[in-house]
Amino acid sequence: MMKRYICLGIVGGIALSACAVDYTWLASPLSANWLTDANWDLGAWDETSTANKAIFGASSQTSVDVNGDVTAASVAVDGADYTFGGAGTLEVNGSFNVAAGRTVTVNGPLAQTGPLANRLVKDGDGTLVVKGDSTLGYFAIHGGTVKFDGGMHAITNVSTGAGESQQGLSLAKGTMVVEGGATVKTTANSMYAANSGVDMYVTNGVFDVWSLKSDYLNAFKDNIGSFAPRRSRLTLKDEGTFVVKAFRISKAASNSYPDNPERSISVRAGGSCSVTSAWTRRTAASCTPP
Repeated sequence: MMKRYICLGIVGGIALSACAVDYTWLASPLSANWLTDANWDLGAWDETSTANKAIFGASSQTSVDVNGDVTAASVAVDGADYTFGGAGTLEVNGSFNVAAGRTVTVNGPLAQTGPLANRLVKDGDGTLVVKGDSTLGYFAIHGGTVKFDGGMHAITNVSTGAGESQQGLSLAKGTMVVEGGATVKTTANSMYAANSGVDMYVTNGVFDVWSLKSDYLNAFKDNIGSFAPRRSRLTLKDEGTFVVKAFRISKAASNSYPDNPERSISVRAGGSCSVTSAWTRRTAASCTPP
């Protein structure tokens, strides 16, 4: 394990602040230090730092045991497919970057408890598969694919303002899949959740945003201009369920983005939707509540 020390303050032999360290899994020689949670931090992780990156490259050892709670400011995976397992919780307060063509599978608990500025963001064009339960205060998809395959997944924090970037659940770019009987559920009484460019498939599971006070905004142009509407589809099929008080099928901030099939909510064979009201731009439609 290669360690890059960022900072250390010592007065009279007493450390005032722990070192921030970037750890890189070396291809050779293999580092057994990654196999136990105690050696992830060595008492040095500082989740408020932009350092503390866990970096995983090409290696013949691609299974990482997390048997105690560990915290990283970010995780970067490139060069191999990795599996994270164990009874301990892997907490990521920052980017979880998976390179194109790579898959990372998290079998144990996944968490994010930091502030909005340190939300867990799925970056990179690769795939993150979450099989264990997760509790995510703030969660965003900014690239690639996220698959929730089984388990319970709670998005717990409220929105802090208007716009996609201020939401507890922030859907900007990429693909999200709910399968294997998984439940993805917002628990905070936020105003709304915004999908500005994620293609979502609930194929065998539940996407539950009933806690929202306002509505689920599909095809939403971030009002700070960060993301223009892309493909913003929600597809329900094969026992996939969407639970929501109200939603807007196409909520673009400008009329320069006309309605089209790339921004839609589609219920196919086996899919279902529990909703009290739906909007297609400015036209309301009443539905039977669950």
